[in-house]
Amino acid sequence: MSPPEPRNRQRREDIQLYSRGLEDYFDDDSIMIEGDQSVEYYVDWPVVAALQEWTVTAESQSLCIIGPYQPEEQSTMSMIAVKYAASAIEAKLPVISYFCELPRNGIPSDSTPEAEALVSLAYSLVQQLIELLPSVFESAAQQHSFTRSDSKCLTGHWARGIMSWGY
Repeated sequence: MSPPEPRNRQRREDIQLYSRGLEDYFDDDSIMIEGDQSVEYYVDWPVVAALQEWTVTAESQSLCIIGPYQPEEQSTMSMIAVKYAASAIEAKLPVISYFCELPRNGIPSDSTPEAEALVSLAYSLVQQLIELLPSVFESAAQQHSFTRSDSKCLTGHWARGIMSWGY
């Protein structure tokens, strides 16, 4: 068995600086969309039951809410997700959110709307995870600036490097 890698003291502020370039690849408005918190929404019982189960579960878990695309207005499912995220933020719980939408403009010729949406999702989640890091922490990961060198893929090596920081 090989010895563990040496751990280095890292600062969240430095990681934020090194990752600033990722912000060019997602829209901040996709992290949390605007929604009228006073409006009541009606949904089918299975949706309500799943949301209740998620709410009362003690361990941390992901909540994925999917609804049909509605180009003229925000979907009911999106507004429910906004309400749940806002409630969790108000309760001072760590929240990472993203509201997916296929891009319509600015797609590189060697890519697709789906690939661009995936990159936006991944970079947004990484950026939000960085915001949740402790101000100072120990990690074996090396600091480096993030760039998007290949618009067609996110490498497993890159993703593992991100996830090794303080988690």
